Amino acid sequence: MDNNNVEIREEVVAEKTVETANVETKIDGKPISSVDLNAKGEPTHLDDGSKVIPSLARVFTIFVSPIKTLKSVKAQPRVLLPLLIGIGVPMIFFTVFGDALMKELFRNMAAQGQQMPNMQGEVGEVILKTMKYSSIGGIIIGIPISYLVSSAIIMAVNRISGRKTAFKQIFSMVATVGMIAILTYLINAVLIVSVGESSILQPITSAGTLFTDGAKSGFIYYLLAPIDILAIWAWVLTYFGLTIVADFSKKMAGIYIAIFVVLAFLSTMSGYFFNSMMGM
Repeated sequence: MDNNNVEIREEVVAEKTVETANVETKIDGKPISSVDLNAKGEPTHLDDGSKVIPSLARVFTIFVSPIKTLKSVKAQPRVLLPLLIGIGVPMIFFTVFGDALMKELFRNMAAQGQQMPNMQGEVGEVILKTMKYSSIGGIIIGIPISYLVSSAIIMAVNRISGRKTAFKQIFSMVATVGMIAILTYLINAVLIVSVGESSILQPITSAGTLFTDGAKSGFIYYLLAPIDILAIWAWVLTYFGLTIVADFSKKMAGIYIAIFVVLAFLSTMSGYFFNSMMGM
């Protein structure tokens, strides 16, 4: 009798052990065994059997393998590293090249006939440094806030549509796609070092570079200036991020992107109408 009880208990324990080993979670709608989870309970492999891309490697793979990178973001969302990179790169850029960029700003203002402050002597140096460090402060504060606002909007749509994607996954997606902007700063850094000038205000990847300084105030300029290769790329990656990470349908993701592209266009055109009213 005792032997039978012992055998029964062993069978129950064995069954529970098998059940525990086969606990399943899902990624992209497919079950993942608990043996494929890391210490945080996150999947270690994607649905195609390949390993999840580590957080640091995503800095590079978002440019060359964006779909797999976004799937890795969903499987193992990381926030701190992409956020630090998103803040650090432009902050270093403005620290090194801020003076040159501020001078470019004033040159563009003068070309458009705008009122210029006195940039001679110590007064000019104080103005330049103030604007430079204000820009750096704006980066440190502005980028995290922009990521939070974007993530909150996506989260709200996600919840309204009955989906339950974690905020950390959405924020990680926004921050990872945001690293596309790194290219803008790297390209401008190369231009400054190689030819002595650049334009963070009007990146070389933008259609606005086709216009001379004197022509950067007309209707056509404001119409074409928002067309930027890297910005378009970022919107495309955001579309895929919404469908892969935030579980948006393709139609919902398309509508979301279209709305914000239109808002960005209207924001740019408002600059034209403002300058027209001011007679600039």
